[in-house]
Amino acid sequence: MTPTLLVAENVSKRFGTLQANDRINLELRGGEVHALLGQNGAGKSTLVSIITGRFAPDEGRIVIDGRDIPTGDPHASVEHGIATVFQELMLVPSMTGLENIGLALRESANRTLRKRIEAVQTEYTLAAPLDIPVRNLEMPQRQRIALTRALAQKPRVLLLDEPTSLLSPTAVAGFLEKVRELAESGIAILLITHRLDEARTIADRLTVLRHGRNVASHDRSTVPSNSDLAMEMLGVRLVDEIEVSEPQDQRMLVVADLSAVNESKQTVINNVSFEVRAGEIVGIAGVDGNGQFELLEAIAGLRHTGAGRVELEGTDLTALSYRERFERGVKLVSGDRQRHGIIPTFSISDHFEYALGRETLTRLPSVLSDYDVRPSHPRHRGDQLSGGNQQKMIVAAACEQDPKLLLLAYPTRGLDVQASLKLREVLVSHARRGVTILITSSDLEELLSISHRIVVMNRGRIVGTQHREAIDHQQLAEWFTASDDETRGNAA
Repeated sequence: MTPTLLVAENVSKRFGTLQANDRINLELRGGEVHALLGQNGAGKSTLVSIITGRFAPDEGRIVIDGRDIPTGDPHASVEHGIATVFQELMLVPSMTGLENIGLALRESANRTLRKRIEAVQTEYTLAAPLDIPVRNLEMPQRQRIALTRALAQKPRVLLLDEPTSLLSPTAVAGFLEKVRELAESGIAILLITHRLDEARTIADRLTVLRHGRNVASHDRSTVPSNSDLAMEMLGVRLVDEIEVSEPQDQRMLVVADLSAVNESKQTVINNVSFEVRAGEIVGIAGVDGNGQFELLEAIAGLRHTGAGRVELEGTDLTALSYRERFERGVKLVSGDRQRHGIIPTFSISDHFEYALGRETLTRLPSVLSDYDVRPSHPRHRGDQLSGGNQQKMIVAAACEQDPKLLLLAYPTRGLDVQASLKLREVLVSHARRGVTILITSSDLEELLSISHRIVVMNRGRIVGTQHREAIDHQQLAEWFTASDDETRGNAA
C-alpha cells in the first residue's frame, strides 16, 4: 500500500443553519489520484477550504505525516506541502501572471523566476501569457496560470478543484496524463470533478459526498457505472436524454463580416459571418482561445468591432451600446462570474432585484426552485454560494429577463451532472419558445447534446459547420487542429 500523506478525520463545518461538512473522513496517499465526487453544495469545496486552511473546522482535524497541522492557517498548509487550484482561481486581476505566481511563491517576478515558470509551463503544456494583467486574459488562460502557480510550489499534496472545466477537449487528455505522472512521482492528488468519465479514467480511489457526508468509497477495481455513481451522488437515478425541437423559420440573428481585436491589438475575430433562426441553439466550438468568447462579447456589444455588422430581427445593432442591445433582448452570461455576475455582499434577492427589478421578488422563491439554487433563502449572500450555485443563480437571472438572444460562455462551469442536465433542459425549453441561443463551452459533448448546429472557430475564423443529424467527430477534430493556411482556405 502506498504511504498515507494526509488524513481529514471527522471534519465538520456549519455556516449558520447549513451543515456543509458532517463528520467527513478522507485519506490521501502518495502516488495516488483520489477523486472527490458530489453534486453542487455537497461539501466538496468546503472540505478543500478546510484542508488548505481557508476555514477552520468546527470539529475534526487535518493530519499530515501522522501529525496534526494548524487549521484555519493557509500558510501552515503551504509549509506542509499542500498546493491548491481553486475553482475560483484566486488571482489578483491587476497583476500579471508572473507577478501572481511570484506573490504566491514570495519571490520577485524577475528573469530567474520567469525561466523556472516557463519550464513548468512547457513541462505540463500550460501555455499562457505571463506579462499581461490577469484581468485581460481569457478564463482558460487564467486557469493555466493558476495551475502553473500550484505546480511551481513542488507540492507533496495537490488539490485540484475542477481543473479541466475550462480546458479544451484536445487538452484534457494530455493534462490528465500529466496528473498521472505527478502521482507516479509520489505526490498525493485530490481531484474534484463533475466529469464522471475523467474520475473513472484517472482515479485510483473515489469518495462520494452527499449533503456534506461520506456516502460511498471505491477503489479502481470496484468503481461502478456512471449511472450508479450519479445515483450515489444524487440519491436518484439520472436520465440524461434531452429532446431538442426544430427551430422556427424566422431569421433572428445575422452576423456579417465581423472582425475585432483584443487588448493587444491582435485580431481575434476575423471576417465572421453566419445566421441563426429563432429557437435555434448554435454551439460555438473550438480549442479555447480561438475567438469564441470574443465573438459573444462582440455580439453583445462589450467588444468594439472594427468591421462588419450585427442584426437582430432585421434591426442593425452594430452602432448600439451593450446597454441598448441588452434592452432589445440580447443577454450575455460571461464565463467569468466573479467579474461579470457576482456582486460582493449582495444577497440572492439583491442580485435579482438589480437585474430584473423589485417586482421580480414575489416570484423569486419559485425561480430559485426551478433552477435548483441552494440554499434557496433569498437573503443568503450570493458570494457565499458554492461556485455551481452561483452559476445557477446567474443563468437564472439572465433567462428570466425575457431574452430574444441568449449568449452563454461556459454556462455549466462548476455544475454537477444533475445541475448541468437541468440547465440544458432549461435552455432547450427557452429555445422551444423562440429564444435564439449561442453557447460556447470547452465540453464538446455538452454542445452536441443540445445544439442544432456546431460552428467551429479556429484562429478567429469559422472553419466549419455541422448539423445535429450529421455530426462527424473526425472532421470536427480536424477543424479544431487545422493550421493557419488551412483555416484561411476553409474560411474562404
